[in-house]
Amino acid sequence: MPVMRMKKESASPAQRIKDEARRRIVAAVGPEWKQFNLMARAVELLMRESRGVITPPQAMEFQRIMDVWDWVKAVRAASAALEASRPADYRDNRHWPPPPGA
Repeated sequence: MPVMRMKKESASPAQRIKDEARRRIVAAVGPEWKQFNLMARAVELLMRESRGVITPPQAMEFQRIMDVWDWVKAVRAASAALEASRPADYRDNRHWPPPPGA
């Protein structure tokens, strides 16, 4: 069974906010290896779409992957805004976009 190692909290407020963004992304999408697999699948589906051979279920799968990617970009944008303003309650859900499918 894999062991989850706790990362020591950074003294830097900006780094703590980045760590929170990463935590949210990993919680919603999965660990990095799963994110890489999702990216590879998106490339496969994009190639099928560009060749005009994508099926309707594959097109829906591709759209779901793109929705997740849009959410990741929104998390990163929220992180950047929080890094600039540095609120004490940066972990509060009101500062972050809801996860996909929420």
